[in-house]
Amino acid sequence: MRFKYLLDPVFIGSAILYILSRYIVIDRSSFIYSFWNFYLGDFVLIPVALPILLYISRLFGLRKNDSPPQLVEIITPLIVWSIIFEIAGPHFVSAATADYFDILAYFCGAVVSWFFWNYRVILSRNSFFSRILEKI
Repeated sequence: MRFKYLLDPVFIGSAILYILSRYIVIDRSSFIYSFWNFYLGDFVLIPVALPILLYISRLFGLRKNDSPPQLVEIITPLIVWSIIFEIAGPHFVSAATADYFDILAYFCGAVVSWFFWNYRVILSRNSFFSRILEKI
């Protein structure tokens, strides 16, 4: 299956969610207020930024195929961005704060997007995950 980069539905949906989170104000008494205002941007970091990064890599010939993002292509920026934004950043930028729940939101967004990008392979008959599901 060919990855569509900036036309990928996960990318488009996540970008729309991010834009909405910047312009739609949720009532503070709402159950989803904290997630919407504080963690949604972190949750969609990987599904929004990674397709852009992979598209640029493809344009420069650093990415040789158009397959959906592989685990290593997701984990590497996840680790690098977590270190930069949540560990190193607060030491160098006075307005930045270290919030380890942000890292959890990055991770959850990465897992969800990885699943959507690779669900055909994950659920194929011979995959590791399908064999585990058969035993349950």
